[in-house]
Amino acid sequence: MSIVSIVRTPPSPGPGEIEAAVRRSASLAGGLPCGPGDLVLVKPNLVAMPPCRDSGAITRVEVTRAVAGLVAEAGARVLVAESASVGSDTASVMAFAGYDDLARQGYQVIDLKGTPTVRLKIRGVPGLQAVRVFRLALQANLIVSVPVMKTHDQGEVTLSLKNLKGLITDRSKMAMHHHGVFDAVVALAEALPPVFGVMDAITGQEGMGPVHGDAVHMNLILSSPDPVALDSVAGRIMGYEPQDVPITARASARGLGTTTPVVVGEPVASVARRFKRASEAAVEGVPPGRVVMGDGACSGCRNTVLSVVWELTRGGKLALLDNLTLVTGQVQGDIPQAVWVGRCACEGRNSGILVPGCPPENQEVMNAMKGRGP
Repeated sequence: MSIVSIVRTPPSPGPGEIEAAVRRSASLAGGLPCGPGDLVLVKPNLVAMPPCRDSGAITRVEVTRAVAGLVAEAGARVLVAESASVGSDTASVMAFAGYDDLARQGYQVIDLKGTPTVRLKIRGVPGLQAVRVFRLALQANLIVSVPVMKTHDQGEVTLSLKNLKGLITDRSKMAMHHHGVFDAVVALAEALPPVFGVMDAITGQEGMGPVHGDAVHMNLILSSPDPVALDSVAGRIMGYEPQDVPITARASARGLGTTTPVVVGEPVASVARRFKRASEAAVEGVPPGRVVMGDGACSGCRNTVLSVVWELTRGGKLALLDNLTLVTGQVQGDIPQAVWVGRCACEGRNSGILVPGCPPENQEVMNAMKGRGP
């Protein structure tokens, strides 16, 4: 039977208090399964540049440092490695988040986007038989996924399994979205070395995650040797049943883990707090019908649209949407005064404002809107 541990931290915990919580959580979950001679890849979630370190968008460096310390104490070689989302500069996010300090303390901190890749066969994804994975991920004896507890605009939540997508190249990330990202993430998890999860739920994020949502101070650390079990418990804390989360449900159906683990430490009911869904927050204050998410819209383009809306709202320029419609994904027919965002949305179109790319940059969309807006 899989175990998931839930450990509280004090409010606004300091580095020592975070380390103590990580140590207790990992210990309650059975400890990290590594030892002398092993190579362990510690994978935080550094998806993109956040508005601030404590926004709930990225893994706190203190949590990653505590995990890396446990690996080093076990006598294993530890690598802290990540590749940020498509279009994001990993090194910049790492520096902003304090991971350069971790490197100065003697840990190897690696931007995977500059490292060799290999072809990894996966199964169960029609049209996608393989992905390009960073070679270090396959050389590891253990991967420690260190995600944040947060919502996701497309997958409901992004937790320990979804975090593994940072172990493949940008081109493969885009291919996943074109062929079915939920099944593809599950297939990737199945093909990778064993995964132990340590979740940073000190500050999570609700609403328009995974970058622009609202911070939620949960003051928790969760751990498990079963990432499906970990994501199931984290989802329940957030108000989701496992069947509500596509990646969790499909990973369980494929036999990668259980959705009914033993929970130790704090009971789920004592720490539960329903998170606002991305769908509930994405169009708050936006004129009706002015944002259209079509079929097959990947999280890159969806996030581009949502972040543009967020920038318009923050900058007091939401009136641009009074006579324009932001559209991404595959939409049948025409939409008057549309800004078509992304390669899929633009395919076959010769009218409207076309902003191709996979995904395009936010500024490209903004510039296109300003050129045709009021």
